[in-house]
Amino acid sequence: MDHQALQAAFKRDLQAIPTLQLGILSARDLYGSLAVFVLKLSLLLLGINSAIQISLYSIGYFYYPPSLALALTCWAAALVGSIFMMMFASSFILFGKMVAGRLESAAFIKEKCRQFGIGFLVLYSIAYFFLIMSFYSTESLFTTLDYLIFILAFSQFVVLVGSMLIVNVFAGIEINRLGLGVAFEVIDAFSAKLTSHADESKQGAEDDR
Repeated sequence: MDHQALQAAFKRDLQAIPTLQLGILSARDLYGSLAVFVLKLSLLLLGINSAIQISLYSIGYFYYPPSLALALTCWAAALVGSIFMMMFASSFILFGKMVAGRLESAAFIKEKCRQFGIGFLVLYSIAYFFLIMSFYSTESLFTTLDYLIFILAFSQFVVLVGSMLIVNVFAGIEINRLGLGVAFEVIDAFSAKLTSHADESKQGAEDDR
C-alpha cells in the first residue's frame, strides 16, 4: 500500500471507528490480553537475562553461578518490568487483540509495532549485556546476595526505561518521516471506543441485576 493509499485508509478508519459494533466485551477480552502480554514478555526477558548472565559467567564477568534462586529473582524483576511496560503499551496491545480485520490500516500498524518491538528487544539485550558486565567487571563488586538482587533489579529498570524511551523517539521519527502521525490517532480512537464500550457493557450488566 503506497503512502497516499495509507493516508486514505487511516482517514476512513477514523470515520469508521465510532460506528463499529464490538459486541459484549468481557473482562477476559480486555484484561486477559494484558495478562498474557505481561507473562510472555516477562518470560522473554528472563530468557534474555539468563542467556546474558550465563555468557558473562562463562568468561568471568558474572560471579554468581546460575541457579534456580537467581532465575526466580530475575523473573520477579522481569514481571515488574513487564507490568510497567504493559501500562504504556496497553493501547497497542488491545488494538492488536481486538481489531481483528475491522480496520483497513490494521495490518500496517501491526507490522510497524512488530518492528519497533524487535528493535526494543535488540536494544534491551545490548544495553543489559554491557550494564551487567560493567557492574561485574571486578570481583570486588560482588559482596552479598542482597547486593546482587539490587543490581539485577536496578539494571532491569534502567535498561527497560532507557530502551523504551529510545525506541519511542525512533518510532516518532519514523512515523513523522512517513507522514503517518494519524496512525496514533487511529489507535487512540479505537482504544477510546473499547473503553467506552466496556463501560457500557458493565453498566448494562449492573442494570440487569
